Amino acid sequence: MYEFYAIFSGFSGKTRIIYDKIVHYRHFVLKTGCFFRNHIIHTKTNGGYYMLELRNVSVSAGGEDGGEHEIIYNASLTLENKKIYVVTGPNGGGKTSLAKAIMGIYPVRCGSLLLDGEDITGKSITERAELGIGYAFQAPTRFKGLRVRDFLSIALNGPNGSSTAPHGPKGSSPAANGPSGSSAASYGPKGSSPAANGPNGSSPSSDEEDERKIYSLLVDVGLCAQDYIDRELNASFSGGELKRVEIASILARELRVALFDEPEAGIDLWSFQKLTETFIQLNESSDTTIVIISHQERILRLADEVILIADGKITGITSPEEILGELEYDDPACVCATCFDKRRGEKIGK
Repeated sequence: MYEFYAIFSGFSGKTRIIYDKIVHYRHFVLKTGCFFRNHIIHTKTNGGYYMLELRNVSVSAGGEDGGEHEIIYNASLTLENKKIYVVTGPNGGGKTSLAKAIMGIYPVRCGSLLLDGEDITGKSITERAELGIGYAFQAPTRFKGLRVRDFLSIALNGPNGSSTAPHGPKGSSPAANGPSGSSAASYGPKGSSPAANGPNGSSPSSDEEDERKIYSLLVDVGLCAQDYIDRELNASFSGGELKRVEIASILARELRVALFDEPEAGIDLWSFQKLTETFIQLNESSDTTIVIISHQERILRLADEVILIADGKITGITSPEEILGELEYDDPACVCATCFDKRRGEKIGK
């Protein structure tokens, strides 16, 4: 049973009945103008707040003709903590646009986004990052002159040396222990002892501790830490190498919501296996809500739920088994709503 909390107070009698009717028809109101978008700010179940909720979200972007075009239409999703969601669908369907709207890169034209019951619709990219939302781009940016060591140190500690994960997952720190569950100290620099203590039994300095964490993060994404830690993030990096360093930076931040846009792109077969293991261990060792945009079968099989998007609309939410079975049944290149429903109807009719 859902409880709805309004920003208004003091309703009673007929006024309460009228407002309840407005709540009941909020879908229609939001779709036709979003006027009451912020009038309902919390949705709660017996288990507490959901991690992330999208309510009737629409997103527009500028087109080549200079006008605004709607690229996401009335999307509603409820994403729980400690679950893996894989978003899939045809190219140009709106998958990346939806992820960018969650991150705040694309502004929401209509509807609302809530994180643990807090309305974050109007918050900036920086504010959302501070709340624990992170995004790994499909094509990461290169930073000439910045070493891998410095890049991951910023991810761990922030540009001013403060922790970047004040709102991270409950329990032990994945960055300290590595998403694979092994101690960060296991990957000490250049053959050094993995012991937790520094020389002569003293406690390690913060720099030494950071170095152990960085070594662990690089290993978790399939990179040899000794070969990469002092390299610059410049043109000498392949697309796959750059992708893995960016994923390591996301893992370092101990996020509440982690968005990965086609993390398998440009990654070789051997490293890809390590990457899937990292996603599994991140899911097991933290409460992070993991959202992965992917067409890859092995990524799809990691999902608790698969979200189908086509033509800017969420066309279905299903299990990995069902979607993979449907794709094997007919054209594996098409997961649009029409083809999906057609295949399902034909299958049921047999």
